Amino acid sequence: MTPLPVRVTGRGARDTTGGRVMAAGAGWVWLRTDRGPVHVSGVRGPRSPLTATVDRVPVLEPGDRLGLDASEAKIWTTPPPPAAADRDRIRDACAAVGPYLWNDPRARALATDPLEDLVPELAGRGPGLTPAGDDALMGFLLARRALDAPTFRHDAATVLATSRTATGDPARAFLRWAARGEAPEPAWFALAALLTADGPNLAPAVRRLTAFGRTTGRAILTGLVGGLLRPEC
Repeated sequence: MTPLPVRVTGRGARDTTGGRVMAAGAGWVWLRTDRGPVHVSGVRGPRSPLTATVDRVPVLEPGDRLGLDASEAKIWTTPPPPAAADRDRIRDACAAVGPYLWNDPRARALATDPLEDLVPELAGRGPGLTPAGDDALMGFLLARRALDAPTFRHDAATVLATSRTATGDPARAFLRWAARGEAPEPAWFALAALLTADGPNLAPAVRRLTAFGRTTGRAILTGLVGGLLRPEC
């Protein structure tokens, strides 16, 4: 098969020339490449640091080879987070999205309980190709970094150390990028709306995020809320 031209690529996928299919669905595939996992999506799919966007994703099966040509691709990066509103307004925004959170007590406890106790219970756990527990941790890291939380470096080190052995390549790669402030586009829009307590944009941002995967969006949202509500001490 002739390599597919890549139109837009995240920084984690920009040097890829393709690889073997790990998993595939309608309009997307995950590839195992020499540089790590790469998510290939059509033009309507969400962008992310690991996503290579092509005009059309062919029908593929695990084990198939897919070549990519990213030589003329535009680079997409996650925008920096906006300045945060005061904490009371952020709490109100987080409370407003409560009905849309992933209903897992361990993920919801990210707002209150010791992180060292929660990470082993979340990393690699839950449904989804990127397990929902890892998705929640991704949202948590994004929120803590956006707040410039005093404990962020420790939080990131705790999550990344456990993820090295507890989860698969796609989730582990997303966590590493989250520690750098980069994430799937729907997660960024929801984080920005929560951070700024932007009422008019909050509902569409949450709808967009919760439509992202079967469990991924709700789990990310739960992590975002936990990271934003967690005490600064």
